[in-house]
Amino acid sequence: STLDATDTARSWYNDFPWAYPNEVSSRQLAFNLDNEPYNNKDVRWALALTIDIVALQTEYIGGVAKVSPVAIPPTASLMEIYLDPMEEWLQELTIDVAGEPFQPYDPTIPDQIAAWAEAQGYEVPGEPRDVFGTGWWKYAPDTAEQLLLANGFSRDGSGAWLLPSGDPWVITLISPPDENDAFRMANAAADMWTEFGITVDLQGLERSVWSQNEFVGQYDISTPWTSFALASGDSWSEIRGLHPDFYIPNGQDSRDSGGGNTQRLNDAQIGEYIDAMAALNPDDPENVAIVTEFLKYWIENMYDITAISFKKFVTWDSRYWVGFPTAEQPDFMPLYWFQGGKYAIQSLEPAN
Repeated sequence: STLDATDTARSWYNDFPWAYPNEVSSRQLAFNLDNEPYNNKDVRWALALTIDIVALQTEYIGGVAKVSPVAIPPTASLMEIYLDPMEEWLQELTIDVAGEPFQPYDPTIPDQIAAWAEAQGYEVPGEPRDVFGTGWWKYAPDTAEQLLLANGFSRDGSGAWLLPSGDPWVITLISPPDENDAFRMANAAADMWTEFGITVDLQGLERSVWSQNEFVGQYDISTPWTSFALASGDSWSEIRGLHPDFYIPNGQDSRDSGGGNTQRLNDAQIGEYIDAMAALNPDDPENVAIVTEFLKYWIENMYDITAISFKKFVTWDSRYWVGFPTAEQPDFMPLYWFQGGKYAIQSLEPAN
């Protein structure tokens, strides 16, 4: 590798987990909400509770991305604005499972990932929550089974899940293989749902085909990437396309409305949150409060299964220039192809 061959080269972290983890985007297993049974909140929660996020993050992603339960990347600033203040609410969150309350959130996920890393011989370069992100949903397939049975699902003689209609349950899961982490996440979900007894048709599609299928709603679950907030914390510009005014049903191109609502979300309450944000200055504390309520509502409805945030293996050589940003000196972002990365380039100094 470059790091092994060049003693003046390094990445964001000097060692594991190497990659820059704070790009403002995250990866989801996103439902087509026009399709049954994914228009049922209990089904969406059941699918979330059959994902083992520790296995996904470690065995499929290599332990090098941060975890988040919602499309707010766990950067230092966005943690401070949203995820840290929401932690108590997440730990107290309950969902109804066949008439009984269940608390789905597990705050120990970062510690479990850190334990895995240490077992691999790696040293964790900081507090687990800072390095690996937030808690996430419990791996609770027994609870997922209760949710499905209460909604009319059943298993056949071989243990495979049947829809309430009695037909075999087959998930059409689409993902572009050229987007490595998205496709690895898709494979993790396909493996875990298959183990749970659901038939998964995982389609690795060329990017343009994958995009077109999303645009017209030709899928059950997809693997897009998004953020519900800018680095500043403002949300309206990132979620405005989810307003019900932009809803387009399956079979029509979601771009025709100008909103890009590929999930076919059609929820008046979401529209009210977006309208309220539009009337406020992004820096207004009331705006942050409304965004927080939007995030809570999104989580309660499990409108998507956000799993991990973005990471980038950015490597540089200090043989001729020094002052590149690092985890120890995070003055600038290292992603030179983004606007913020330009500050890093112009701040370099000649090596002695």
